[in-house]
Amino acid sequence: MRQPEMAEKLLKYVKRNRKGHDDSSYAKFILDDNKKCHMMLEDGLCSIHKE
Repeated sequence: MRQPEMAEKLLKYVKRNRKGHDDSSYAKFILDDNKKCHMMLEDGLCSIHKE
């Protein structure tokens, strides 16, 4: 990946469901204590979509 900061966040905050066998349960995002996604930017947009 060309963006090491993004790669680090994905490794830290996205947990793969290794028991799942379909695309609908492949992985989940780990939320912070306020149930907010770590990938959300200050303007409320998703950093994954932005990149």
